[in-house]
Amino acid sequence: MLFRSALMTLTEKVIWSGNFTVMINNESKNQISMANNRLSNVFLGMKNNLINEEYVLKSPFVLQSVFEYVKEKKSIDTSNENFTFNEWRDGQIKVELEDRSSVIKVTYNDDNKEFILDVLNKISDEYKKYSIRNINQNLDQQIKFLVKQKKIYKDRKST
Repeated sequence: MLFRSALMTLTEKVIWSGNFTVMINNESKNQISMANNRLSNVFLGMKNNLINEEYVLKSPFVLQSVFEYVKEKKSIDTSNENFTFNEWRDGQIKVELEDRSSVIKVTYNDDNKEFILDVLNKISDEYKKYSIRNINQNLDQQIKFLVKQKKIYKDRKST
């Protein structure tokens, strides 16, 4: 029995783990929402910002290109129907809110220690791209709102 346990321990793959954290800053979104009315606050979902960001980090929107990278680099048989995006994400990635904070921790597990850093960097880069797009969209909304307000006040002033 002891021999079998030792043999199993020696033949099992070692799974390595790496992580990074993301601090979600609500301040910039709060400034944008102050320029808008209460209905806009509901639309932007200020209350659920952390939960939304956690969901985005788990979504194909951020992770799909990383999944494709992992399949390519690890030469995974794509004809294997069992290896889906969801199974990869659920088996190797953990995204969780840290208790009582605005920090989200992203963890990646793999049997190749050197590969973990590459994957974590890819996830981080994809999330940064998403964040920049999101900031630009919010700024565009803010500009449109201010242009409308300027026109309203200009029309009021001329009457």
